[in-house]
Amino acid sequence: MKSAGFWLMAIGAVVAIGSFFYQPTVNSGYLEQETYNLGKLQFQLMLMQAGLASEITGAVLFAVGSLLERLERSGVIEPEFETLSSPEENVSGELVACAWCNRSVRTPMVPCSSVEPENRRDRFSRVESAQCLENIRKNDPDSLNE
Repeated sequence: MKSAGFWLMAIGAVVAIGSFFYQPTVNSGYLEQETYNLGKLQFQLMLMQAGLASEITGAVLFAVGSLLERLERSGVIEPEFETLSSPEENVSGELVACAWCNRSVRTPMVPCSSVEPENRRDRFSRVESAQCLENIRKNDPDSLNE
């Protein structure tokens, strides 16, 4: 998300700056004078607005991406599933392996096998590991039922 925001800001800056170099005048044919064409002026204005809108959208995406990254590193929220394959980047803590699947997480994150049975329903309503779901159902079949 952060990189998408950065690239959106970069493209927006190029478009906005490029709109300044767009020539909204045409040759009138009368004494070789230039006259402003309203259609070209409007197009120049739309280019500028598109660039600025892209800048603002990119800045918001970059800020949200940075915030999510900091929250994941601090352990406030769980990292996305793709980032769990490299736990060194997620949070700085002790490496803890799950007894049910091959995933490892760093503390303060807790692997599936270490969660107390009474907290499994709240914490693992969206478990993506099939091995962990199977073991949770075997060990405590009522924890995943609503």
